[in-house]
Amino acid sequence: MFSCAAGRHRARGAFRFPWVVSILGVLKAGGAYVPVDPVYPTDRIQFIIDDTRAPVLVTQSRLASQFSDSSAQLVCMDGDREVLDALPITAPASAVGPDNLVYVIYTSGSTGRPKGVGVSHGPLSMHLQAIGARYGLTPEDRLLQFASISFDAAGEQWLLPLLAGAAL
Repeated sequence: MFSCAAGRHRARGAFRFPWVVSILGVLKAGGAYVPVDPVYPTDRIQFIIDDTRAPVLVTQSRLASQFSDSSAQLVCMDGDREVLDALPITAPASAVGPDNLVYVIYTSGSTGRPKGVGVSHGPLSMHLQAIGARYGLTPEDRLLQFASISFDAAGEQWLLPLLAGAAL
């Protein structure tokens, strides 16, 4: 019911702790995430969803009404527990490679309409490995994730500690 294919985008709009689980689930399923901040104006949210043609929106029940105009399948991390808990805990098969998208971040749109900027697995992986080695991260470390998940630097802030086995 919630399967997805590599190369397809997923937009999500939940920004408490479940966002880490949501994004990791999207990535393990072979998708790319598109952060959608629920405080964005409604027309910006709708533009991003329409522009990505996201087939699945992962959110929280309290935010679901913001996506009522979308034709995408809505998955509420807090409201679809029975369905989610029934899914296999093993990693799904994935054909994701270095050229597949990890995420798409939308610009502010200050010069007109917002533009989606995609980041692929290969370049992000190389960056995280290099910066992780430079920082000398270990599983004993803790990193503070302070950038909005809708900001490009957030990827480094939350992925790097998880890759090093450190705490976020």
